[in-house]
Parts: sequence; structure tokens; C-alpha cells
Amino acid sequence: MKKKLFPDDYLYLNDTLCIAKIIEPIGNNDYKPSVARWNMATGEINPMPYEYPDLKKVRFIYAASAEHQLYVQCYTQYDLMTICDFNGNLKCNIYGPKWVNEKHKPSTILSELNFVEIRFWPFIPVAITAQTPTIQQSSWSSI
Repeated sequence: MKKKLFPDDYLYLNDTLCIAKIIEPIGNNDYKPSVARWNMATGEINPMPYEYPDLKKVRFIYAASAEHQLYVQCYTQYDLMTICDFNGNLKCNIYGPKWVNEKHKPSTILSELNFVEIRFWPFIPVAITAQTPTIQQSSWSSI
């Protein structure tokens, strides 16, 4: 398979700028996700310059805010959130209580990430909420 970047999910800003989660195939059965600037008119994809160093097999969900010109990555295998501006400049890394630099199973499974307007002075004027999926339990009856 030829290596080629392609968008997976994106925030449309205009015809020449989207903030997208992109996929880069690696070999036959793996991929590397990242956040990029995507020009829909030309098809040009430019990955953001900041990536948290030394993480193996990165998987994340992301959200972007046009109003705040920020995006956030919540890593599904690490207790870490990374917040950057739309040029890929790091604003901050947020480490959770279970942060280790090695992969671990997350205690919760995130299904959605949203920006919510909450002001924390003197920090970034935005709060990020993560939602876990609702799991319905079914009852099994034996025959």
C-alpha cells in the first residue's frame, strides 16, 4: 500500500482551511493518526508540527474550536490531553492522575469530545468535556 495521508474527521472553516484528524497508513495493518491543516481546494494536507514525544501507537479523539482557534487531542491509551492552536503551537499538556509514559488501558472509554464555553482565569478560556458512551445491560435467560 502506498503511503498517503487522508482525512478521517474534520472541522470545516472555509474552502481553504479545515482542521482534520488524518490517517497515515503504516505497512499493511497499522496507521498513524495526527491532526493537520487541510486545504480542501487543493487537497494539500500539512500535519501539525507538535506531537507529544515518545508515545507508542498513538490513538486519540479530538475536537476543534473555530471560535477559540484551538484543538485538543485526548489520547485513548494515555491519561493525557494536548491543547494546541490552529498553527500547531502547543498551548499546554494536561496530565491525568493515571499518567505514565507507557501505554495502559484507559479507565473510561471516550466516545465524544466537545468544547464548552467556561472561563478559567488566567488559563485558556475553554473547558473540554469528554463523554462516555451509555452501555445498556441486557438480561440473559438460560433455556
